[in-house]
Amino acid sequence: MFKALTNLEDVLEGWNSGNNYFLNTSFLKAIYDLHPNIKHLFIINGDTRFYAQIFNLQFKTAVNYLNGNSFYSFLMKYIRFNVLYLNNTFVTN
Repeated sequence: MFKALTNLEDVLEGWNSGNNYFLNTSFLKAIYDLHPNIKHLFIINGDTRFYAQIFNLQFKTAVNYLNGNSFYSFLMKYIRFNVLYLNNTFVTN
């Protein structure tokens, strides 16, 4: 059964089951502490570990790239999406 937790303190014991540095709690703690506006998800199922982030994507600054005052400019100010990123957005290869 999958367990999804949002608090790092709840997963400290038993999370580090492999040798993946990017899923190690010492690495994730830095990201967790420095980015409180992002919702962090720690998903556990037996020996399987998933780390995901939910962040808010807003288009209100995209209005600056639209021509004139149109309906789209008005609409873009209010569009917001919650994006689930099933990886660490701060680590790129």
